[in-house]
Amino acid sequence: MAESNGDPRTVPDLWPDDCTLVEVVSVEELLRVQAALLEEKTGGALEGHVELRSQGGSSTLEFIAVSRHADHRVHVLTLNYTLLTYPLELTDHLAGEATRTIEEQDALFVALRQVLASPRLWWAFSVVASQGGSPS
Repeated sequence: MAESNGDPRTVPDLWPDDCTLVEVVSVEELLRVQAALLEEKTGGALEGHVELRSQGGSSTLEFIAVSRHADHRVHVLTLNYTLLTYPLELTDHLAGEATRTIEEQDALFVALRQVLASPRLWWAFSVVASQGGSPS
């Protein structure tokens, strides 16, 4: 117990015994890494782009796949969040604009894996990549 300014009354320590900070991956960093991996996964046919827009305390991240040699784009997903990040809203553009609320980081990892493994997404990637043509 700590004393306060010489006051004989004691002030209790109200903090839990285990005050451990957890490792948090920012959603922007998470999407930027996935964007970089997209080029590797597609043999350079597609590039991942992440666009950030912020206004007030709200942020929006757009994940877009772009054909390397043409201006063909696939809007993959959108994340809307505030400073504390969670809960956030994930919109899957190839699933009929389906939006779901994500409550925590591990749930975001699961949701992103589902979106990025979607056969519909990879079909769209294949179509866009096939329209890329040869480099000028």
